[in-house]
Amino acid sequence: MNVNVSIGGGQKMALTGAVLVYRGGIDVFAVWHSAKPGPEGGAPYLGEAESLTTEFLRTLAAGLGTYIPPEILPANVLVRTSELLVWWTPAQYRTLFFGEQSEAGKDLSGKRYPVPPGVQGVGRKSMGPRPGEERAAECDREAEDCSVLERK
Repeated sequence: MNVNVSIGGGQKMALTGAVLVYRGGIDVFAVWHSAKPGPEGGAPYLGEAESLTTEFLRTLAAGLGTYIPPEILPANVLVRTSELLVWWTPAQYRTLFFGEQSEAGKDLSGKRYPVPPGVQGVGRKSMGPRPGEERAAECDREAEDCSVLERK
């Protein structure tokens, strides 16, 4: 497997403007200030404020990477946005591994067990399983099929 990471992209970046947020009491608004070239090649400065347009906000969002091109996703993908991916897995038998700090962990590790359906999600700030409620309820009714699964 080959993995490549590119940070920065090697493109020359130049200041083109700034969105400034103004606040007074309970009122808040944002405006665009274009960057003007500094005198005699010096540091640029910000020009007069301009109202933000819907088109500007769309362009800004696309530039920040919130645009997701259309694509064909597997049938088990429930949600995909620029910040979140959620998918489900059906009930199935899987090989499970447990820590070997206890005798039970040593005896149970590496064997196949029934696993209920689940919903998993990955976001910018979180990642983790969300067990399927319906299958957990089935396990309560059919204890012999889910004897290794313990609900807390």
